[in-house]
Amino acid sequence: MEPKPWRPRLLLHDLLLFLHVSLLACPCSARRRDGSTGVLRESFLRCVARRSPATADPSRLVHAPGDALYPPLLNSTIQNLRFASASSPALLLTPATVDEARACVACCRDHSLSVRARSGGHDYEGLSYRSLSSPNFAVLDVAALRSVRVNAARRVARVEPGATLGELYYAAAAASGGRLGFPAGICPTVCVGGHLSGGGFGPMMRKHGLAADNVVDAEVVDAEGKVLDRAAMGEGLFWAIRGGGGGSFGVVVSWMVNLVPVPAVVSVFTVHRLLLRRGGDDERDLLRLLARWQAVAHALPDELFVKAAMETKAISSILRPLVVFKSLLLGNCSDMVTQMDHHLPELGIKTSDCREMDWLQSMLYFYGYTNGQSPEVLLDRTLQPKDYYKIKLDYLTSPIPAAGLTKLLTKIVEEKGGSIDIDPQGGEVDPEQLFWSEQSIPPLFVDKRDDELVSDS
Repeated sequence: MEPKPWRPRLLLHDLLLFLHVSLLACPCSARRRDGSTGVLRESFLRCVARRSPATADPSRLVHAPGDALYPPLLNSTIQNLRFASASSPALLLTPATVDEARACVACCRDHSLSVRARSGGHDYEGLSYRSLSSPNFAVLDVAALRSVRVNAARRVARVEPGATLGELYYAAAAASGGRLGFPAGICPTVCVGGHLSGGGFGPMMRKHGLAADNVVDAEVVDAEGKVLDRAAMGEGLFWAIRGGGGGSFGVVVSWMVNLVPVPAVVSVFTVHRLLLRRGGDDERDLLRLLARWQAVAHALPDELFVKAAMETKAISSILRPLVVFKSLLLGNCSDMVTQMDHHLPELGIKTSDCREMDWLQSMLYFYGYTNGQSPEVLLDRTLQPKDYYKIKLDYLTSPIPAAGLTKLLTKIVEEKGGSIDIDPQGGEVDPEQLFWSEQSIPPLFVDKRDDELVSDS
């Protein structure tokens, strides 16, 4: 079946609340002194020409309100239409090279403009292209920086921030004959820049960690317009950019990531449990199933990922709660049925529920393309339709009790749509270490003391 239209969703992810606060301002914000947009634009053009001599036509990358290209370029990757009319940056900057990105950041500093770095525009609250406090900001759109270079022998890839996850997955599989993949999200149109900056979770995280755990180097433009690699930026900044939010500490212009081995055959299933009658045995059985799933999902073998989602389904024009279980195993269907029989027999997975495919196809499957579509679909940047939506996240460290599950099943029907998704962690994403170690995500507050980052504990 073809994927359903993308709908507003309420998400309850087993994920840090602040993981997806992405693409915040670089620390170079101040009030703009220029009295008009035209004066600012002309001054900025001269600055870019001075700082990036190789740029023959600076007007190609500097756009101001009133320019013909400003509206379509600004709206090109605004994914959440709630904010389509809420963004009016003083300048929209579209560098095509690292040197142009460096020049743009330096010129923003020279002109007292704060920076919003945007790669794909999927951040939930539109913080990569709008400001909550001041109109004196520029959007630095790095969508043109989108190359993916794979070294299959070394199992690494150099990826620019404007490349999509789909492009990275496709390139990794193509260069390795399907032997290599990357552990990140299921939406192929999300760009690497914000995803890695926010941590990046997906179906292989229990085996291989978050996407940010697999970053081994990066190039970041700091507030002074300097391009720093891992050695030059130091381990403190390198740690912070892998989960601290895109643009919070600078603008990343390339990532070096480790690719991970994937088997020739993986297996998947999607099963539905529809609740037709509330308050009776059917509901109690479903609550017991969800309770059992919560007890084991984080402790399954690392190769096995089983998520749950609460949705609705119309039966005779009446909305009913629907719970969907979706799974990926880095192994075949025989292994899948064996593992599920052992760890979660209550779900009753049968061989007929399971499908085998290669890993690349499984990424399409998780996105909703379940009919064996061509892998080239992953290269289509228009797969996700723009929509009005609100998404909230939370991090669960204890099971939701039966009363809470009952309220969620009621809420999803009352809202007449959307979904509540719960993604288990465990394995390589250890909740006991997530807050207090250097795994994946910095704490909410860090400062610099004697060249070491210290948490606010």
